[in-house]
Amino acid sequence: MANHDFKYFYEDEVFRITKKGALQFGMVIENAEFASSDESSDEEEQPVKAGQIRVAWYPQGSEEVVPERKVHLADRSLMPGDVVRRLVQGKNTQRGYCRDVKVYSSVQVIGTNQVIFGVQSEDLTPLEAFKSDILIGLDGWVGMVRSVKSNLTLRFTDGSKVIVDDEVAEDLDDIRDKRDPECEFKRYDFYPGQILFGPVKSLEGGQWIECSPDIQSTRKHKPHKAFKVTVEEIDFISLGVSWICRAYFSSTTSTEETKAQPKFKVEGESLARVKMLNVFEPCTLQIGDRNFYTMKENDIVMMKSEWKKLQKDQLMKGKKDKPAKKVAKLAEVEHIDDDDNSSEFEDCEADSDAASVSSHDSSSQNIEGKSGKKKVKHQPGLMTKVLKKKKLKKTKKTGPLTMMVVKPGDKVVTETLSTRSEVDVVWQDGSVEKAIPSAELYPIHHLDDHEFFPGDFVTEAKEGFQPHSYGVVQDVDHAGRCCKVKWFRTYTEGAQPQPIYVSTADASAYDLKDHPDFKYRPGSIVIRVMNCAGDDCGLGAGQVLDNHPSGQVSVWWAGEGENEGVRSACWPQDLYKVGEYDSDEGELWEDEDESGDESGNDSWETEEEQEGMEDVKEEELHTDEMDIKPKLAAKIEKARIAMTRLEEIFSENPTLQTQGVMKQLLDVYKDCRYLDRLMGT
Repeated sequence: MANHDFKYFYEDEVFRITKKGALQFGMVIENAEFASSDESSDEEEQPVKAGQIRVAWYPQGSEEVVPERKVHLADRSLMPGDVVRRLVQGKNTQRGYCRDVKVYSSVQVIGTNQVIFGVQSEDLTPLEAFKSDILIGLDGWVGMVRSVKSNLTLRFTDGSKVIVDDEVAEDLDDIRDKRDPECEFKRYDFYPGQILFGPVKSLEGGQWIECSPDIQSTRKHKPHKAFKVTVEEIDFISLGVSWICRAYFSSTTSTEETKAQPKFKVEGESLARVKMLNVFEPCTLQIGDRNFYTMKENDIVMMKSEWKKLQKDQLMKGKKDKPAKKVAKLAEVEHIDDDDNSSEFEDCEADSDAASVSSHDSSSQNIEGKSGKKKVKHQPGLMTKVLKKKKLKKTKKTGPLTMMVVKPGDKVVTETLSTRSEVDVVWQDGSVEKAIPSAELYPIHHLDDHEFFPGDFVTEAKEGFQPHSYGVVQDVDHAGRCCKVKWFRTYTEGAQPQPIYVSTADASAYDLKDHPDFKYRPGSIVIRVMNCAGDDCGLGAGQVLDNHPSGQVSVWWAGEGENEGVRSACWPQDLYKVGEYDSDEGELWEDEDESGDESGNDSWETEEEQEGMEDVKEEELHTDEMDIKPKLAAKIEKARIAMTRLEEIFSENPTLQTQGVMKQLLDVYKDCRYLDRLMGT
C-alpha cells in the first residue's frame, strides 16, 4: 500500500468519544503498512488490515484494532529532522523537514486529582538521571550506556529502613499502578514517595539501616508477609558504558594531559562528570510518561473532570459530536475512560488518582470518584449505581480522604495525559514556517535518492569523487527537480580556517548525490576533529541541531562547566559523525554502507530480488562475483579518501597521533598488505 494511503502512524496520539460521551486518548502502535497478506499471523492477535490501526488506549493500555475513520488525530509524533508535507487534495506538495518541535502537555500530579494544563516539555525533568541505550560524554570520550545500577532506600511504616538495588525493587509491585506488565503505558522508573508492595523476604539481602523488633520478628518467622514500603531516596551507583571514540579538545592539550579511555564501569565521582547526549529528549514526550515538575506561579491548575471537559471542547471544535450532551456530561464527571468496565481498570484508575505523592505511607480515597458521586446523586442510571457500589467498596479499603495541596515551588511527580506539538518546518523552496500544529503535517517515511533540502551537503553524481569539492543546497524546486547549489572547496593546512566559496549554480537533482562524509542531520552525534574554528567551537561531543544554507552546521555541545550546553556553528570538515539514534530501538545505527556486506547491499536490491535470495542458483554465483569487484573497488576508493582526510587532520593536530591511534593504523596497514597479496596488486 502506498504511503499516502495511511492516515495514522506509529506513536501518533489519537482520541475518540466513547458511547457514554467520555473523551479517551490512545496511542497508535501499528498501522497496515507492514501487515502481512497471508493468514498465518498470530491467532491471538487480530491482524491489522488496510484502513485499520492498532491502538493502545490510555491509561489501562488495552489494545484494539479499529477503523481509521473511528478515531481523530490529537497529536502527530514528529522529531527534528523528520520529513513532512502538507496534505492538499490532488496535489503533490513540496517536502520539508522539521527544524524544531515544541511539545505542550497536560500532566496529572500523581497522588492528586489535579491537572496542570499547557506545560512545556522542556520544563519536565526525567525521573531517572541516566538511561540505557543513550550516548554519553565523559572527559572527551563518547560511549553508549549499556546498563544502569542504582540503590533505593525503602522505609516501612514503622520507620524501619533498608537499602536494596534496583533489580530487587523491580520485583516489588507499585500499588498505584496496577497496569499489566505488557501495557504500553507501564513505566518501571522509580521516584521518591513511590509506594511499593512485596514480601519482606525479597528485601532480606538488602542493607538494613534500621529494623524494628516487629519487622525483625517478621523476617525470622513470617518471611512471606507482604508490606508497603515508601521509596525515600534513589542513589545511582554505576553505569556500564561501551566506549566508541574520543573527541578532540584543544590545541593546547598535550599528549600527557590526554586522558586514557575510561573503564566499562563508570562510578564514584566520575558520574558527576557524565553528560547525556539527548538534546531532543523533550520532543519525545508521550502520554503515560512520568516526570518531575517544579510548580510555577502562573501554572493553570484544574481538577481532572474540568480538564476533560476543556479538552473535549477544544478537540471536538468543528467536528460532529455524536453522543447526546446530557449523557456526555454524566460520563465526564464519572470518567469511565473505557468501554469494557473491567474492575481491574477501575482499580488502576482509582489507585493512580488516589495515592499520595508525599512520603506518608497512607493511600488516599479516589477524590474524583467522591466528587463524581455527589454530582451523580440525581442521575439514577443503572450503570452509575453499579459503579457507585464498586467505588464505595474501594473507599472502605483505602481509608480517610486526603488531598495534597500543590503550590508554586513544589517539586511534584507527574504523568502525561495528553500532548500537543508545534513544529517549525524548513520547506524545500527555502521558506521557513513556524509553529505549525503537528496534526496538520503528514510524515514522509520513504524518500528517493534525489530529494534534497536546504542545507544538505552534496557532490556531483559522476565517476571519480573529488574529496575537496562539495556543495550546499540553497533551495529546491520540488516539481522541476532542480536545486540551487553553493559550491565550496575545503580548506587545507596553513590556510584560513574557512572553506573557499567557488560559485552558485543551478543543478538537476539527478546530477547530485549526498556527500559521503558530511551526512549531518538534526540529532546526529558528532565530535570535533579539528580546531580551526577556535575553542569556541565547543568541547567534547555534541549533537547537530541543524544544517544551514550558509554551509555551517549548528551544534549543541555537551561540554563541562561554562561550556556545557554551548551552541556554535562549525564547518562540516571540523566534525566527525559518530552515528544517529534509532527512534524505535533507542540504539545507535551505522550507515547502511558501513554496516557490513549484507546490509550494505540491501539498498541495491529490489523487494523481488530479496525474496528470491534463498533460491539462488549456482550459475548466478558467478554473476555475484563479477558484481563484487566494482563494489570492492568503490570501498577501497572510499578508504583512500578517508585516509587523505585523516592525513590532513593529523597535519593540523599532531597531538591526535597518540600511541593507541598509531597502533590501530598499523593494523590497518597490515590488513591492506594482506589484501594486496590476495589480489596480486
